[in-house]
Amino acid sequence: VGATRTVDEDGHVIEFCRAALASAAMEADPSNMAFCPYTMFVYGTVADPGKVVVGDRRLVGASSEASEAALAAVNQLLQTMLEDVVDEF
Repeated sequence: VGATRTVDEDGHVIEFCRAALASAAMEADPSNMAFCPYTMFVYGTVADPGKVVVGDRRLVGASSEASEAALAAVNQLLQTMLEDVVDEF
């Protein structure tokens, strides 16, 4: 793409689906299918060697209360997983 500098070291994107949560989200609104798979990422930075960044793609844009509740459950899972990863280090 023409990039001339490296900004991350050993970056990874992890995609997964939790069937029960995905099903609940799509039952609330079939367009929630667009959120699957769920995504987390981890990378080191060139600018700050030794620093590791972890995060996720938060699900926003619910179309109803049921959809909001379903997406909140997925976001809670992502948050718990991130906290577990950080606690390990």
